[in-house]
Amino acid sequence: HGYICTATLIDVCACVRACVCVRACCRTAALAENSTFAMTRAQNTRALQYTGPGVGPCGRAAVQAGEDCYFYYADTTAAGRVHGDVFTLAYDGRICHSAGLLVGSLSFLYSMHGFSIGTLRVVDATTGGTLWSLSGEQTGRDEWRNASTQVYASAFRFEYVRGATYNSAAAITNVLVGCIHAPPPAPPSPPPNDD
Repeated sequence: HGYICTATLIDVCACVRACVCVRACCRTAALAENSTFAMTRAQNTRALQYTGPGVGPCGRAAVQAGEDCYFYYADTTAAGRVHGDVFTLAYDGRICHSAGLLVGSLSFLYSMHGFSIGTLRVVDATTGGTLWSLSGEQTGRDEWRNASTQVYASAFRFEYVRGATYNSAAAITNVLVGCIHAPPPAPPSPPPNDD
């Protein structure tokens, strides 16, 4: 596929480059035109009784045994949250950039449980274009599903747009980023023909 390296985002923020772990690879994006909130990092969401995952994909027993099983979720139940609010988590592409590459591919796990689930999407951070999108309830309470998309951009962000009620939390985890060479620049246009 032309991929040179793979950056694994463990708990979304711990990146791997050339088998060396590096921290602080993600940040929360801000969108001025919307009420925007950072996604919240958690191992469980017991407070969210009717929405969102109760626990990460490793399961309750693993968390109780002390295993790290973090995920990020849109806390749609917090005070002041309303329909249409946007929750974000962004990756600035620094691992790929440091090797002179672009983000080529993305895979992740998602959970979208609740009766008024909104829209989860992956957005090109440069153009604002949607690369992947899914709406409505897709999973059970503690169920996680795989998703993947091609990115071909310098950076991307996850955005979740809140549904009509607080029963609309979505979550992401186990994010994997593949780096790829940028396509060569287009050749210059030929000079006009003066015939």
